[in-house]
Amino acid sequence: LRELCLQPSASPCRSPKTLVRSSAPGATEFGSVERARSKDAMQKGDTALAAAAACGAAGAWQAAGALVEEARRNLNVGLANSAGKTKAFTVVLAALGRGRCWEAALALLAEMQRLGPEPNAITVSAAISACQQGSSWAAALALLAELRAADSALRPNEVSFGAALGACSKAGLWRHALQLLADMAVERLRPGLIAFSVAMRCCKLQGEWQQALALLPRLSAACVRPDVMLFGTAISACERGEHWAGALQLLEELRAHRLQSNVVVYSAAVSSCAKAGRADWSEVLLEEMHRESVAANAITYNAAITAAEKGRRWELALSILGRMRLRGIKPDLISCNAATSACEKGTVSWAAALGLLAAARRWKLQPSCLSYNAAVSACEKGLQWQSALRLLRELSSLALQSSAVPL
Repeated sequence: LRELCLQPSASPCRSPKTLVRSSAPGATEFGSVERARSKDAMQKGDTALAAAAACGAAGAWQAAGALVEEARRNLNVGLANSAGKTKAFTVVLAALGRGRCWEAALALLAEMQRLGPEPNAITVSAAISACQQGSSWAAALALLAELRAADSALRPNEVSFGAALGACSKAGLWRHALQLLADMAVERLRPGLIAFSVAMRCCKLQGEWQQALALLPRLSAACVRPDVMLFGTAISACERGEHWAGALQLLEELRAHRLQSNVVVYSAAVSSCAKAGRADWSEVLLEEMHRESVAANAITYNAAITAAEKGRRWELALSILGRMRLRGIKPDLISCNAATSACEKGTVSWAAALGLLAAARRWKLQPSCLSYNAAVSACEKGLQWQSALRLLRELSSLALQSSAVPL
């Protein structure tokens, strides 16, 4: 049985009946209905069902599907409604979900509804989760709608709503995600932190930063305490929406909740300032990180250098680059491009631009077209035509086109 459970899955997902035809030899050996009702057949059925649950728990969904069909043949159409049998089927459904076999999971659920054992809310939730993992949001919402129907004997729970919410989030359906949060209140269910986080992340990825921020007051109403990750998602939403002031305000709210910021949160806030060219605030954030012993990474420093570049503060850009190296973080091409572009915007910074190109080579980085173009422009502004010509020759020798997209 252990070897069967650990067999790798190599074939595409199919329904349980197809699975048993391909992976359960000797299926026709189980005789008539009379024999299926015999004591021996019942024992075989119980054993097969237990084995199916074991395979499901081990993630061997193909073997689990085959054993479920073997159990059904032995136990016959009238599978008794027992908690143990329903639980075993639920485990198999969950295994099919992990195998991204949502169609097979729906087929098994339909058989349970038709032949038994009768599914419960947990079983249906497992089927919705299978749809989520299989990226089938429409099927997930359809199952949830069946649970919510007035004539349904079952009612949805937090798990079923959470799975449907996850399916909508994966598909980028932010309106559906927000509606599901509202529907939970209708069902007298309280969304948890995970549900809010999933909905907020969906809004963020779709560029709906205002919708993402609108979820924050609803957390208090639902008596849900936000965590650092949720604040990070909200700040990242502000960054995508170029709402730097909102990002800084969220940092204050994070502190008001007595939460400790991390490098991800700070990097998102610095990036927000960078998009607005607020080099002053990016510097403040770097200083706060130092005071709070939060180590900045390459993403943080690159964002701060970009903020200095957009703010036309080439000396600050070089200063940040120097601090980056002092803290043992190796500059990358993004760092060099941003710093060189900052030098281009200065009037007497051509020497610094040339120095950055030389430094990039020492750091074993290949300067891109953007780096060369910025350095040439800096030399032009500084009336250094000989240096500009030399750079153009280098650019030609490297077979780079000045209009190409930077690496």
